[in-house]
Amino acid sequence: MLGIKPLKGLKGLPGLKGLGRKQRIPPLPTLGEQPGRVAALEDDEVQRLTRQLGDEALAKRVLKLKKKWPDGTTPELIVMDFLERRRAKYEFQKKVIGGRKIQGGQVLDFVVDQGISVHIWEIQGKYWHTRPGKKQVDEAQRMALMGIQIWGKKVSAVIEIWDSRIATDNRAKRQQALEAGLTGRELGI
Repeated sequence: MLGIKPLKGLKGLPGLKGLGRKQRIPPLPTLGEQPGRVAALEDDEVQRLTRQLGDEALAKRVLKLKKKWPDGTTPELIVMDFLERRRAKYEFQKKVIGGRKIQGGQVLDFVVDQGISVHIWEIQGKYWHTRPGKKQVDEAQRMALMGIQIWGKKVSAVIEIWDSRIATDNRAKRQQALEAGLTGRELGI
């Protein structure tokens, strides 16, 4: 600091304990050291998700999947739960055409085995996929995927499943959207 001389004899500021001195601050406790707090947070999350989905059992299954797939979104984990319960052969977050490392490559939400072919399920969120220009990008990606081979099988359908249809407390709406996906149909937003 040019031109500023320290004030002699000043040790901290009167009335403000510790200011101006180095002081060791103890580390904050981790949640692992507070099992009651962890359980309370998990209960809060179960309650929040139960309110959103209208189904406590589904909420608990989704949270269990979240531990294994922490980057999975709630709609993706709902779909994963559906496929698991159906004992469908699928792969989550399948990298194709170079994945995110190559321009034009993609990471597919789900590749679902349909016997002689595969379907790609893209879980679309209204927030991102209804923005200006995004529909054209999604359609170009969809066209690039049609007919490619995954697991030695041709992609016969690229299906958009919208978060508004599956992350809802309307069980019938959710079931209808997921069942439609199995038959290669999509129901839109």
